[in-house]
Amino acid sequence: APYREDGFNLNTHRTNEHLVNDVSPLSWGLEEVFDHVQVLLNKDDVDAKADAFLSMLKQNVINAKPDKNYCVYTPVKNFNDLEKWFQCVFTQIEGQDETSDGKTQWKGHATATIRKVYNRLMNIKTRCKGLVTNTSDVNDLPWGKFEDKGVYVIDVANIIQLAQDLVFTRVVEELKRRLEEKTLGVEKVIVFVDELNKYASSDSGDSYLKQTLLEISERGRYLGLVLFSAQQFRSQVHKRIVGNCGTSIYGRMDMDELATQGYSVMPSSIKGELTILDKGKLLIRHPHFNQYIFVKFPRPPVMTSQEGAKRFPPATALSFEDAMVRNFRRLDPSIKANDVKDAIYGVGNEEVIRAFNETERKGKEKPLEYFKNILKKRPVRESFDVTHSPAAGGTTIDDWLND
Repeated sequence: APYREDGFNLNTHRTNEHLVNDVSPLSWGLEEVFDHVQVLLNKDDVDAKADAFLSMLKQNVINAKPDKNYCVYTPVKNFNDLEKWFQCVFTQIEGQDETSDGKTQWKGHATATIRKVYNRLMNIKTRCKGLVTNTSDVNDLPWGKFEDKGVYVIDVANIIQLAQDLVFTRVVEELKRRLEEKTLGVEKVIVFVDELNKYASSDSGDSYLKQTLLEISERGRYLGLVLFSAQQFRSQVHKRIVGNCGTSIYGRMDMDELATQGYSVMPSSIKGELTILDKGKLLIRHPHFNQYIFVKFPRPPVMTSQEGAKRFPPATALSFEDAMVRNFRRLDPSIKANDVKDAIYGVGNEEVIRAFNETERKGKEKPLEYFKNILKKRPVRESFDVTHSPAAGGTTIDDWLND
């Protein structure tokens, strides 16, 4: 799950002390986001000029070798680096640098276009705060280490729609790429989407999330990428997804839904049966079978969402110190609270978060020990009264200065 805007509390309801050990943060930097930047930009903003400038950024600036012709003096790896790069470009544009080639264009790109792209890109880290980080500290899915029969749940319920589109689009694109390159760790992946009629509706406009779902249903099979969805109203799902569905499972439904065009080929006797199905009884249709098949599922050996929320209520947002204690205990439950608080005492929040993110990526075996070794503590200020005051004996400050 992503972090909240504070950067240290996880943005999920699974914050109960008995559940939080199974939750990992999800945070991306510039390199992870930039390939999918169109998802985060308004379609009216990405015209031909802006697209050309974004392509130039990808080829010559982002994580490129130093090149003073493009104002790249140090590698641009995160949003902080990108901010410095844009300021360097603006300095040249405004004629404050000897390499300036004019005020209306820079390297063939209009100044207005550069400023527009700058505003849009810099707003990403604000609009998606908690998911997108300014630094190079990244917490991602275990790409290349997926396990057979493993389940990975990405909790995006509490983030804005824009961030949800980014998460789904990037994850699916990365799955497709790695499945094609055989570098994922498994041969097949099932992507489960709840409420599909909301995200791939037949009567809604185009969105990157909807196009991604259509891509999975139409071209995912040859890669080993399977779309498994659940929805209350199948008639409202895009017809291209319904048409590519291999197995359909129906539960109890009302006559209004059964009267729609998508159920016209279903016999009336089957429709009548669907209106009175008992809980746990379902209807399955598959191309390998000529007839509809009714099956009965036993009650699953898991708690319902309501029972889980009642037994494991989410914890309230914690203070910075307490949140860091909880984060360390996700890595090692035996860590004591006082040890964590002693380690971060007198250190700025940003430095603590930076060191912890690095610890989570590289030092999980001995997290607190690793954290202390990489933490940059503030130097202790010397007190003038202690180190430079005269010895006790009744002398005044003037006598001491004369001596």
